[in-house]
Formats: sequence, C-alpha cells, structure tokens
Amino acid sequence: MDTLKFPLEFKDGDAVRLQQGTRPYYELLLGLGIVTKIGELKITPKFGVIDGSFDAGAKEQLLILVAQNFPELTITKLTEIKSDDGGTDTFEISFEING
Repeated sequence: MDTLKFPLEFKDGDAVRLQQGTRPYYELLLGLGIVTKIGELKITPKFGVIDGSFDAGAKEQLLILVAQNFPELTITKLTEIKSDDGGTDTFEISFEING
C-alpha cells in the first residue's frame, strides 16, 4: 500500500504519495520507525524501537525493527555518525531492496 509523503506535500491539489516498494517509501517508513516507541501506535503496537533516546542498544533495536517489519530489506551498513550528551544518536542506514 502506498503511503503519504511526510512532511505532507501537495501537488495539483492532491497529497503526494510514495509508491510501495520504492527507496523513498522505505526511507520514510524506516525514519518513522526509528522515532516511534514500541506500543505507541495502537494499530501497529509492535512497530518501532524500545526507546532509541534512552537505550544503549539502539543500533541493535534498529536491526530488529527492520527484520520484523521489513523482511524485503537487507541492511548493508548501519553507522552511528553522531552521539550527543543529550542522549540523541544519529545513524546512517544503507539498505538494499530484495527482489
């Protein structure tokens, strides 16, 4: 199922959608998953990470997120590129779409 582009964008009066299976589609869903705490979304209660802000195992949680929710993806590189004293980690994720 296609998804709305976020932040919301409109073209010719219609909301822009990202086509399922495309790189921009997965980039958006991975980004949303990283900032979503498990149990936060009632419709998909297992989607997200335990709490990337306060969990020292954030890198492992990202791999679990992908394995559970996006089996069609293979993570080729996961690098922590920045960590600040406020508990925020920034990651760079490279992935391939299988099939």
